[in-house]
Parts: sequence; C-alpha cells; structure tokens
Amino acid sequence: ATAGLLPAQASARHGLTLLDVGAAFSGESILGHKLGFQVIAFEARESEYSQIVAATRRFRHVEVLHAAVTDRSGPVTLNMARDSSSLLKSAVEGGPEASKARRERQKTMTVPGVTLDEVVAERGLKIGFIKIDVQGAEYNVLRGAVTILRRDKPVVNFEYCAPGRLMAAAESPRVLALMERLGYECGPSGSSMAVCIAKQGVSGWRS
Repeated sequence: ATAGLLPAQASARHGLTLLDVGAAFSGESILGHKLGFQVIAFEARESEYSQIVAATRRFRHVEVLHAAVTDRSGPVTLNMARDSSSLLKSAVEGGPEASKARRERQKTMTVPGVTLDEVVAERGLKIGFIKIDVQGAEYNVLRGAVTILRRDKPVVNFEYCAPGRLMAAAESPRVLALMERLGYECGPSGSSMAVCIAKQGVSGWRS
C-alpha cells in the first residue's frame, strides 16, 4: 500500500479479494481480513482445513475451500507430509519433508482440484493480492490464474524454493519465467518468499 500497489485505505480494499493458497495455519487469511480484503483461503489437507474454518468462523469476509489449487479442475493426488504435503511427489522426498512423509500412515490422498481463474469467475471477484505457499507446486497454481494476472494485475507473494531446500526447487525458476512473460517483475521478500508486481499498470487495482 505504501508503494502505491494497493489502495492505502482499508475501506478502499473492501472491493478487492485476497487469495490465500495453501492457507495452512490461517495467519495470512486473518491478516488479509483485518486489512480490509475479502479473503478466499484454500487448503488441501483436511486437518488444516478444519482448523482454518474454526479459526476464521467469526470473520464474515473469509471463505475457506477444501481444495488443492492447480492448473486444472478435478480430483488430484496430494502427497502427504504433514505441513509439507504437496501435489509434487518430489517435494516430500528430500530433507525434513522426507521424515514427515515417513510418519504418515496414508501416503497419498485424493482431493478436489480447482483453478483460481474458475473460482474467481464463478464469484465475480476482483483480485488485489495472491499469496501462494504450496510446497513447490506454485507454477501450476499460477498457470491456472493467467486470466486473473492479466486482468487484475494483483501483487503475488509466493514461496521461492532455494536449491537444496526442496527437491521441488526446480519449479521456482519456471515461476519467475512465467511471471516475466505475463509482464511482472519479481524480487525477494524475506528469506524464502518472492514478491511479483506488474511492470505496467502497477495500479491495476483501480477499476
């Protein structure tokens, strides 16, 4: 908001939606609500989904969907590894994620798959901000949001997997290439996140 990428007043953000993809422990969803956004949170793992519903029940403008966000709708396979569960098998095969996966009785689970473009079109929303933390599957999430990115030019904050941290780290350069093709520029945002903003029409939140 300070940089002019989003309206400064919370009341002006009431017409914008924040998409929290991989909502996990609901922190960003609650913060987005407090900042004035309507929020749609997505969580594929059922236990975390139930926790998010309980944590956000008192917030009228937070909707929680039990679904995995990807580039196509329909059932998809979630590889289970507690808070590191991922649609990419490679993401749960290395480092601490592997030990989390070994402790899971059920190694995979079939969950609903949705695209952001479809969910947003069904609800007639205008998107101001997208946060994505899905253990290496960010590329497919954004492939399913191309219409939103071209039309609304939201700020995008996603987990950038550094080499050696996840076996799925090879996906992160593909994300940067995709965002560049869509007219975005990206930079670091904290130790493991990247932020992308539209090069043209930076104030894309305006109607």
